[in-house]
Amino acid sequence: MKTKLFVCSVENNNLKHIADCTTWERQCLLNSISGKGIAFSDIPRGVYDLIRQVSNKDTQNYELWMFNTVDHVTEQYLWEVAEDNMEDFLSQIKESGNIIYSKT
Repeated sequence: MKTKLFVCSVENNNLKHIADCTTWERQCLLNSISGKGIAFSDIPRGVYDLIRQVSNKDTQNYELWMFNTVDHVTEQYLWEVAEDNMEDFLSQIKESGNIIYSKT
């Protein structure tokens, strides 16, 4: 079954960004197999925004989470689910996803 990879940022237990990294992840894998590097300019805009946010020294209680979904899930759908019940959404992300950065 095909899946999608998303990265989201959480600040003070509030969802701030969601970025679909599926295409980029697959391209990174292909580049890795062929021995090519990954250019910084190839980073998707959403992921670039998350990286910039991390570098902001004023930001506190900030986390980046990576998680997979089934292939038909979109960023818009994830936002709708999160807006319906933010606490449950973040709980599921933290339960089934992987934390990739934490700044407290």
